[in-house]
Amino acid sequence: MLLPLVLSALALAPRPYRIAYTFSSLEPVTHLADVRVEVGPREVDTVAFQLPAWYPGRYAIYNYAANVQEPAAWCGGRPAEPQQRDKTTWVVRCPAARSTTLAYRVWWNDLNGSFSQIDSTHIDLNPGNTFVYVVGHKPDPVTVRYEGPPGWRVMNGDPAPGPSYRFPNYDVMIDHPTEISDAFTTDSFMVGKVTYRMLLHAAGDPGKMRPRLLRDIERIVRADVAMWGDPPIPSYTFLVHFLPGADADGMEHLTSTQLVFDDSLAALTDSAYLDRMEAIAHEFFHTWNMKRLRARELGPWDYTRENPTTTLWIGEGITNYYGARSVRRSGIWDADHYLARVAGAVTTLQSKPGRHLMSARESSFNAWKFDRVTLRQQTNLKAITISYYNKGELIGWLLDLDIRARTHGQKTLDDVMRLMWRRFWLGPRASYYLQGRGYRDADFLQALKDVSGADYGDFYRRYIDGVEELPYAEILGKVGLTLADSVGRYRLALDSTAAGAELGRAWLEGR
Repeated sequence: MLLPLVLSALALAPRPYRIAYTFSSLEPVTHLADVRVEVGPREVDTVAFQLPAWYPGRYAIYNYAANVQEPAAWCGGRPAEPQQRDKTTWVVRCPAARSTTLAYRVWWNDLNGSFSQIDSTHIDLNPGNTFVYVVGHKPDPVTVRYEGPPGWRVMNGDPAPGPSYRFPNYDVMIDHPTEISDAFTTDSFMVGKVTYRMLLHAAGDPGKMRPRLLRDIERIVRADVAMWGDPPIPSYTFLVHFLPGADADGMEHLTSTQLVFDDSLAALTDSAYLDRMEAIAHEFFHTWNMKRLRARELGPWDYTRENPTTTLWIGEGITNYYGARSVRRSGIWDADHYLARVAGAVTTLQSKPGRHLMSARESSFNAWKFDRVTLRQQTNLKAITISYYNKGELIGWLLDLDIRARTHGQKTLDDVMRLMWRRFWLGPRASYYLQGRGYRDADFLQALKDVSGADYGDFYRRYIDGVEELPYAEILGKVGLTLADSVGRYRLALDSTAAGAELGRAWLEGR
């Protein structure tokens, strides 16, 4: 009975177009670049081109179209007038048998995970804010070619040497931030079957800090691979910038991460350096959690509007938990540093009056109000909101400890995450975007039960859907951990004489 429906759906699906992008900036000191999108023969006489209003990983609507100028079009090689339908969409009328080209210029000078920078030192491009997609044809394969000044190299998360790349669809293509410059260095190492590359763009000579950074990134990779196994990719790239005065930021991608630090690598204090390691670990953990093991709303996307989800406390919050945990497991942090880091997260949440008003689910859903969103009006958001990163991290921590206690140390949150991976990333394919399918809140609740043997429905109602104070004392007491409040600053310690201390010790040692 299903076969006719499947065949009918295939018959109705639009035939793939031949879509080729070119990005060229031969004088980047002007902050300008030229973009061309060529679309081959089609079955219809109009082509609509649309620029996203936001970028995956940053839950905020932006005005990328303000950086587009001088649009022009050609039909079969002859000039055609692009009609602007709205601020993000241009329509070109051209007989179906002829190829269609849209060209325009972009101006960018913002280095962070959502925007792009074109200047005399480099081009750091987030393709989703620069490349339009062909409406109705995001699933089609695409090619892209990057052109910079003579001698400038091109590098992104794709292992191909460039400057030309092929991608299975638009969504995957824009998930490859690209660096074009003659100012970066590259180093590499292998873990398992995957090659890892570190692109470093740093002000001044980083000296001995460059090999230290590479060595510590490898330690973080090994810690995460020990938990998950190799990521399902041949190559992964850390795009690392240490530039004083930059807009510090980090953003996860399918085969890379973009990391921008606002200081000098050579001049970093040891304390600051250890903090930077957590940012790197957080973004790398996303290679599994969020980029592949993802909520049902997180890919493929509608780039014209908000795509809210109630699960960012899992995708970002639990990643925040594992970001710190990965640094501890790698041996870069010692036990005291890790205890202080977790206690600091408790201090952060307990200082927020919004914890009595906003749940973890609500914080996730409302990210579009406050995730690097620029607001012109004054608001009361500081008093009524919490961070899904912060509370999600603490929820993940308490669940990890509680699972250890319930299973006598036989299971941990690691087992829950790996079970989710098997069910959803290794499960049936649900869309053109990537393999696997997205999960819902209830799926994570079921995985908790299947691993621990316990029903966490009441925990969900009280601490995830609800706003009750997290049960620190109740859960920490099961594993020999103590949490003390010293005038609003919390201290976490292991009582080696307490019942269950062996469970707390295993957690503290990263096991």
